[in-house]
Amino acid sequence: MSNNQNVPVSLPAVAPSKGSYRIKIEEVKELHQGKGNVLGGKCDPYVVVKIGSTAVKTSSKKDKVATEFGDVFSFQVDSKGGKVVVEVWDENDFGNHTLCGCSSLDLADSVVGSWIELTDEKKVKVGGQVKLSVTYAPPAQPAPAPVPVKTTPVPSPVPTKTPEPSKKKEGGLLGFLQEYGWLVYIVSLLSVIVYKYMIAGKPLRIPLPAQVGSVLMKAGDFIGSESHHLILNVQGNLALFEGSAPAQEAKLLWESATNIKCPKCVTFLSETGMLQIKNGRKVVYEVPVADHPELGDLLPTQPSS
Repeated sequence: MSNNQNVPVSLPAVAPSKGSYRIKIEEVKELHQGKGNVLGGKCDPYVVVKIGSTAVKTSSKKDKVATEFGDVFSFQVDSKGGKVVVEVWDENDFGNHTLCGCSSLDLADSVVGSWIELTDEKKVKVGGQVKLSVTYAPPAQPAPAPVPVKTTPVPSPVPTKTPEPSKKKEGGLLGFLQEYGWLVYIVSLLSVIVYKYMIAGKPLRIPLPAQVGSVLMKAGDFIGSESHHLILNVQGNLALFEGSAPAQEAKLLWESATNIKCPKCVTFLSETGMLQIKNGRKVVYEVPVADHPELGDLLPTQPSS
């Protein structure tokens, strides 16, 4: 048996398509009253469109002798040509509807916005016109006939399995690091980030003691009231600002300005009313609390003697 074969490509059967006419009834004007309008007044016009045995109609317009419609109808036809018949009727609430006029148009060519005069059944002009547009869409082209396709079968490759190299697992700490080293790295990295940006980088508000004594503050810590806050900066200086907590726009009111550069220093409120900066047991700076009334809202009062 030969490897080369002519395989016909079959397509589903498609029914022969038809062309179509698109009829748009745009407007009517100068209509006369229908004969059935015995009470007088204006027309209530509507338009009937016929191609062959198919007829469609627009909605009616109340009390109009000139009005716009804009209705669009599509008619399928076997071939191009023929005629379209247009009838304008007067809708009567009592009695039969009355023909205001009719006309016909050759469908050989498309028409855009053409006014057609209306006549009666005997082709006598009765006054009134109808404006319409006609567009013809030809049938779709049939699909091409199936074309034989020459194919050559290709043998499927035989899958081969490559043996995986054996991995020797280490025991103890080295084996744990081989297995979970990535997890240890991620946890360590997150710990550094949390400490740097959430713990070390955030000023700590110090609670005040119930009486005079130690008000211990490390560099970056602060104590605050509703209107002021006192902070120990990284140079070991005390600074008094407006506002209840550190902020970029806070106004500086006072600073010890000793530039002692003592990051490990702490503050201490003595019983004599002195606010001190200590490095261990050594007092490196002190200032009377009474000299700065703003500190009164921040620090505890001295006990009564």
